[in-house]
Amino acid sequence: MTTDPGETPQDRVLSYVRHNAEKDPQTLRGFLQQKHELIIRTIARLSAEQAAFSLGEGEWSILQVLAHVERSKIATAQRCVALAKGETPEAYDGDDHGEPKSTITEARVAVELAHGEIMAFLENVGPEINLETTISVGDFGTFNCMEVAVFQRVHDDDHLGQISGIMEAKGFPAAA
Repeated sequence: MTTDPGETPQDRVLSYVRHNAEKDPQTLRGFLQQKHELIIRTIARLSAEQAAFSLGEGEWSILQVLAHVERSKIATAQRCVALAKGETPEAYDGDDHGEPKSTITEARVAVELAHGEIMAFLENVGPEINLETTISVGDFGTFNCMEVAVFQRVHDDDHLGQISGIMEAKGFPAAA
């Protein structure tokens, strides 16, 4: 996979997603698992105060980011299953973040369970999978079920950056 200097960021994401969606489901499981595990390691030792820290009014805390990641993973799994059957999935409102969990442990468990749904989809992909049915994914175009699964890694990476940014921000509580 090469990068064209004239490509937009959206073009690069689309190229990345399409390239990686061609991999076999077992390889994709490992590919998605790597980024997921990085999120889990990043939040592993956060205190309650750190998890709830926000940069200010209207800014998300790590617990709120994780609520959004959880919702997104659930929606991704549901989209993948429906598309693989040739069905059009329900629309997912990316602004529906869900309620944040009360503790970092609850948030971690919820994200783990939601991620497990994507892993279960990839585990059960068979030769009868429908790759023709697609849905629109924002500015990135239309994706089939495997491309939607790969896009979750892009999404996880974006929010891993957001979590890291919160942790590096001035005023972030020191570790206990």
